[in-house]
Amino acid sequence: MENSTPNSDFEKFLRNQLQQVNDTPDDVLWSKIAAAQKKPNLWMKYRKYGWYAAAATALIITTTIALLVPAKQGANSGLTAVPEQRSEERSETPFENTNDEATLSPSVQKVNTKATLPNLSYIPNFGPRVNSVPGTAVRFSAKEGIEYKDPVSGTRLSIPAGSLVDKNGNAVSGTADLFFREYRTIADYLASGLPMHYSDTRGQFFFNSAGMFEVRVSQNGEQLQMAPGQNYDLTFVPTTELEKVSLYYLEDESKEWRFVPDQAFGQAEAKQPPVATENEAVQGAAKQRDNDCLPDPYEVSGIGRVSFGMPESAEEIQKAIPVHEMIKIGVKTGYDLATGKLAMPRWFLKNPYLTDEQLLFRMESGTVQIKKHRDKVNLFFPEDLDKYFTELDAFKNCYFSFNADSLGGGRNSKRIGSISDEYWQRVVVEHVRGNECVVTLYDGKEGQLQFHALLRGNVENKKFEPEKVMAEYNKLRIKRQEDFAMKNRALRFFLHAAAPFKTQEEWCQSNFEWLEYFEKNHATMEKRYAKLMEQGYGDNDELAAKVWKDWKQQLRNIKFSTQQAVARNGRSQSIQNLAYSISLYRFGVYNCDQIFRLNAGQTTEYVLARYNLPNGDKVVPATISIMDKSAKLFFSQKNAFSLLYVEGRLLDIILTDKNGRQYHLPADQYAQKKMHRGSVNSLTVSDITDKTDSPQAWADLLEL
Repeated sequence: MENSTPNSDFEKFLRNQLQQVNDTPDDVLWSKIAAAQKKPNLWMKYRKYGWYAAAATALIITTTIALLVPAKQGANSGLTAVPEQRSEERSETPFENTNDEATLSPSVQKVNTKATLPNLSYIPNFGPRVNSVPGTAVRFSAKEGIEYKDPVSGTRLSIPAGSLVDKNGNAVSGTADLFFREYRTIADYLASGLPMHYSDTRGQFFFNSAGMFEVRVSQNGEQLQMAPGQNYDLTFVPTTELEKVSLYYLEDESKEWRFVPDQAFGQAEAKQPPVATENEAVQGAAKQRDNDCLPDPYEVSGIGRVSFGMPESAEEIQKAIPVHEMIKIGVKTGYDLATGKLAMPRWFLKNPYLTDEQLLFRMESGTVQIKKHRDKVNLFFPEDLDKYFTELDAFKNCYFSFNADSLGGGRNSKRIGSISDEYWQRVVVEHVRGNECVVTLYDGKEGQLQFHALLRGNVENKKFEPEKVMAEYNKLRIKRQEDFAMKNRALRFFLHAAAPFKTQEEWCQSNFEWLEYFEKNHATMEKRYAKLMEQGYGDNDELAAKVWKDWKQQLRNIKFSTQQAVARNGRSQSIQNLAYSISLYRFGVYNCDQIFRLNAGQTTEYVLARYNLPNGDKVVPATISIMDKSAKLFFSQKNAFSLLYVEGRLLDIILTDKNGRQYHLPADQYAQKKMHRGSVNSLTVSDITDKTDSPQAWADLLEL
């Protein structure tokens, strides 16, 4: 790659030559004339305007005092108010044991206005773009230290007791304020304004980040430090697993990234960070897009046997079935659903996670009516018009009797008079003893009607035995509920067993989305499951077990590719469950990152560019950021006076001027523009400042 920058030495030479032929007074002469005339001019101005100025000054002083007196109390705290921010963007831990009505400075977004946040005015911006990524503030005792866990990412931070000192090296007591912020997405990187490039003796590189974090500790608005010899520990969960990832620290003063050799990355003795190819960076970005959609490999690996729900006892575990049975049942059920032999229940589409007990309570529904004896009004029997409650067949030759006393009087006794005119959703009969029973009717709306009744045989039923009738009732009821549970289990197994057979495009769909997708694409699903049945996944134990084993291995290969690569290179690494355990002594911004160069076979160069708004106004960039949406890469340039050019590539260009205003050149316009290295290329950009005040706004604007 080549760099072309303006020749400042040549410009100075031309300027000096032009000044030599200038026949007007130079800057030195004008300075001498101005100095000589300063006192006479001042006296002349005072004589003419002095009285007017004195009167105006008195008026201003009086007005200022009147305004400041009522505001004095609010100003005494030395705090800055912050507009309310959306609380859903990032979770926040409130302060402990404090009633200070403090807020974050305007440069740091306040997540939850109910929490009290300190004035952390020292937190720097690393460019003209104002950092709008939200963070979390927690007040703690410096003497006791703090153990903090981010509720969103799981990152853990531990600052030891008594380990903080001020800028003069004095031990800190009392309360201190922790400010913690993470950068996880391209939208975060855009909103942060952090530089996304790196350089060393080998040249210039771009960043492909697995996530960044920022740790600041302060007291009364002044930055604190770790005492000499003290470290704080941080367990960082990366956004994705990358090949050749390293740790970097952003210097507050120079605003340059520095490589941090760290044991957690297997680079404790490294002099320079490893460099990835562009293909490795693209593959890593693709993993970040897709891997979050996959189930956790530990969770999957833990499934050796499967029960109806979550087994809680040894007896339930014994009833669980092997995983290969789950695969077979799941494939068969998928085939029946795709071919229309089995209809997908609506309740399963809406509630695939409910337990059998929850589903039975919600879905156990029919149309039950109480039928009275045509001659004896105190005799009745429940009839299921939908034939759902098969256990009611046990009462085929029986009646129930009741009287007003058994109903408890009041509302129930009045209601029973019209009981045969009502319809009920469900009926449950419980045996007490002998022929005594409790009948419960559920209407599915207001609640239930419950009363005692006596079970009797009809005139033709000469061998009536109430215990046998109730035993048959309970047997049929349990059988119906078990059949329901088996059906529900088959549907659950179908959903769980579908994972190894999904296409990559389906990985990121939630279970709800995938079930809807299945229902809308029966033809495609019928072909898929018909092929699986032909291959033997519906009845072959060995094949069903193998596909699950292979699926688990695939997950492990994807999720832990970084660890495997490190092991192949003979390095040690303390990553547990995709987390880096890092020990640090400086507060600031850190980056778990991969550096790379663009070298994908396309001609890459830098060209001179001039930027204008549609009305012709000139835009002078202070920084240039670049986003490749197709490859999911985002990085920035070191030199703002030239533009990276890759012919035909879809790159969004984001400019920031010295005042922090944002400008955008869309990728399609960039790709269509033929640019030349030997001339200044004129480009029209649009002002997007008002549309980019948060990470969410960046994501919406650029359709990330």
